[in-house]
Order: sequence, then C-alpha cells, then structure tokens
Amino acid sequence: MTVLDTENRQLSFALERAREFLSMHPREQAASEWFRYLHEDRDSRSFFSGDPLRRTTAFGLVVAAHVARAYLDCANVSEIELAPTGRQVRASALEAEIEAAGPWLIADADSSEFRGSLRRLRVNPSRLEARTAGRLPLGKRREFVLRLAESLCAMTSTIPTKLLMVATVLGWEETSDRTIREILTKETREAITARTAANRKAVIASENEAYNLINRVSVNTNSAGGSAADGRSDGEKFADALRLLETLTDRTASTVMIDALAGFAVEFGVERVPRD
Repeated sequence: MTVLDTENRQLSFALERAREFLSMHPREQAASEWFRYLHEDRDSRSFFSGDPLRRTTAFGLVVAAHVARAYLDCANVSEIELAPTGRQVRASALEAEIEAAGPWLIADADSSEFRGSLRRLRVNPSRLEARTAGRLPLGKRREFVLRLAESLCAMTSTIPTKLLMVATVLGWEETSDRTIREILTKETREAITARTAANRKAVIASENEAYNLINRVSVNTNSAGGSAADGRSDGEKFADALRLLETLTDRTASTVMIDALAGFAVEFGVERVPRD
C-alpha cells in the first residue's frame, strides 16, 4: 500500500465519521468519540477553557460540527488543482528563451505590457503554494484548514492553531503545528480576519434592515395621520415583509435580508401566510 493510499483511507474514514456525527442527536453527539477527541485533547484544552462559554458542552458541540462540515466541504476538492508542482508553475525558463531568441521576435515581445506581465509571472507564477514533485499535494488538507479557520474565526474572532492541528490530524495524521502555521501565514490570517469582520458587519446591517422593515410593515397608518387597527395575522405580515424585500434593486441585499428574516421567523415560530 502506498503512502497516498494510506492517506486516502484515513481521510475517507474521517469523512465517514464526520457524516455520522452530524446525523446524531445532540445527546449522542456529546457522548461521541468525535466530540470527546476534539474537546478533550490536551492541545485543544486551552481553547475550550478560555472563558465560561467555551467550557460549555453546547459550545464544544458547535465547534465539533464546524469541523465535521469543513471535512465534508473539502471532500470534492481537486488535489492537483490546489497543489501544482514547482515545475508546473516555473515561468523563468520562458523569459530566458525570449531573451535568447534574438531580433526575429515580433515587436509585441518587447512591449512593456508583455514584459511587465512576464516579470510578474516569474516572481509569483501561481496563486497557490507550489509543492515538490515527490511530496503529496495535500490540497484537500490546505482547503480544510482554510475553511475551518474561517468558520472558527467567524464564531470566536480567533484562529486557534492548536485546535486546527488537532482537527486536521483526523484526516491527515502527519500534521504538526508547523504545518498549520505554514498554511496560515500572517497574510492569510489577516485576510481571514478581515473577511469575517466584513461578513459580520454585513449580517448585522441586514438584521437591522430586517427589524426596521418588520416595524414598517406592521404599522398601518390612515390618511389622517392616526393609527388604525391592523387586521393582518403575523403570518400575513411576514409574507408582506418578504414581498417588499423581493422588490429591492440590490439582489444581493434582497437575498441576504430575506434569509435573515426567514431565520427570525423560524426562531419565533411565525409561518408565512400569503393573503389572497
């Protein structure tokens, strides 16, 4: 059995366990090996003991679910696409051939636009980290770490490298703290933090818009400026609010606010009741 076969078997087992965990009732999840491993490993204890909320079982179950979903999300990621070899991304040879070609090349080869792009390609030829030809690509592992880091950052505003290492070992045994640091460079961590902060701000704004919209559609003002009784049910008001949101010119804002409003409706048990 090759090293790659061994890795694939371990990842397949981790994916199977992730699906099993997500299908369990919360009481079963709390007693599962998946949860206990993540919650009780010595390298992850500092994360879960940070404050009273993190010490709760409910918090630990949410984190364990994030880990499971990150595994399932990366299941179909292409290793080859995410981890090119050094030879695949080398561009300096092309530049050398052009320099040695002589005066017979077309004028476009000497244009500043072409030469500038070629220099950028030589310095930074790939948007992904290259690997050596003899090393396993492990693009799935990189994608898993990035996805889980972003979901944990959105949840806690932190990127816990020790917990990420513990979680990654489930699918890739040869993972160390150094591996996680190499994937989560300073620039990568800053980008993740910036994205999650922007997403959090957008969610807050959409929730405020949804609350304001609910308040507007729940009040029926008569022509004299006074208020009249509103005979609509909560379900009808909810349906009217959704109809208004669907008319927004900004489709992204419309989708986000409809989703937020629908979430609130589920939380408060309000069902959409369209009026005839």
